[in-house]
Order: sequence, then C-alpha cells, then structure tokens
Amino acid sequence: MTSSTYWIKLGFVAVILALVSAIGVSLRYETHWAAAQDDHRAAMTAFIRTQAQSAGMIEEDFSTTSAERHTEVFSAYFARIQSPEIIRIKVWNKEHTIIWSNLTETIGQQFADNHELDEAFDGEVEMEIEKEKEEHVSERHYDEFAEIYVPVYGAEDSRTVIGVIEVYQPSIMMRDAAGEKRMKDVGVAGAISLAILGVLGLALRSKEETPSPEVTV
Repeated sequence: MTSSTYWIKLGFVAVILALVSAIGVSLRYETHWAAAQDDHRAAMTAFIRTQAQSAGMIEEDFSTTSAERHTEVFSAYFARIQSPEIIRIKVWNKEHTIIWSNLTETIGQQFADNHELDEAFDGEVEMEIEKEKEEHVSERHYDEFAEIYVPVYGAEDSRTVIGVIEVYQPSIMMRDAAGEKRMKDVGVAGAISLAILGVLGLALRSKEETPSPEVTV
C-alpha cells in the first residue's frame, strides 16, 4: 500500500468518525436539554410553593377583588423570591385573570384560552420555552424565556389549587447546564475517535510494512 493510499484511507475513516461523533453528540444534547428543563421545572416548583406556604397564602388572597390586598400580599411575595433569574411573575385567579404582576400594565388582563393555565389549575406544572416577543420589550433583552406555571395550594389545604403563579426566567441557565454536558460528550467522543483512529492507523501501517510472501514455482 502506497503512502498516499494510506493517508486517503485514514482520512476517510477520520471523516466518518467525525460525522458519527457529531450526530451522537447532537442527539445526546437533546437528551441533556430535556433533562435540564425537567430539573429546572422541579426546582422552581418546589421553590415557588415553599415560599407561598411560608408567606401563608390562603384562597382569599386569590379570590378577593381587592386590589389593595393583592398588592400587599403579592408584592411582598415577589420581594421574597425576586432574583436576577426571576424577571417577572404573574398571579392568576381561577377566572384566568391576572390579579397581580410586577409588570403592572398586565394586571386585569384575562385569557380564557390559555392551555398551560388550564393544566396548571388541574394541578400540573407547565413550562413553555418562548422566543423573544412583543410583550417582553419592557424587560431586559433575552432571546429565549422559560414561562413556568406553578399551581399553588393553600396553607390549610394541600389538595385544592387556589391560584397559579407564573414565573418568567431567561432559559440561559438551562442551556448552560445542557451545554456543559455536551462539552463532556464532545471530549469523550473525541478521545474515543482518536483512539480508534490511532489503532486503525497502526493496523494499516503494519499491513503496509508486512512483506508479501514469496511465491515459489
């Protein structure tokens, strides 16, 4: 086998290994991204509910029509949970009306056909990843948001959903978590590919250097 043939074969194998590794890493990233969303949703649900219980929220906090009480209860609650990672909350009552938000112009808006909200009032935690859209212009710029709908249960009744708290967060935290795992996958895939390429290269070189057996007549 000539030297040029050797390098052509080795290069072909390297390309195949690179393509297989890239596909594998890409598929694994989708798994990591889904896991990051699940982990984040669970952590935020526990946090939102724990803080609501600590604040002693009751059904009347959500059902009352008193704007003063809404402001008193939920502005204090927002102060408890506010962080650079929580840029907005909306508090919903059973009529699908926003009764309080730190984005005050949304208070009083009603959305009867909000599927995620319906699911939340049925006790399911819903999370949607949304791209930048018009309603976000008053906030700091993020290309992608996570909207998490957390059902809230009363301090005295752990079975009845008394309201829903929707939290807006930039999804960069989840992307970073998935990205870190992807980088580990890239390292592992690269090491395996180099090992395979090295072994194959030695095998091809050994075959090239092995003399052909003499043919006797």
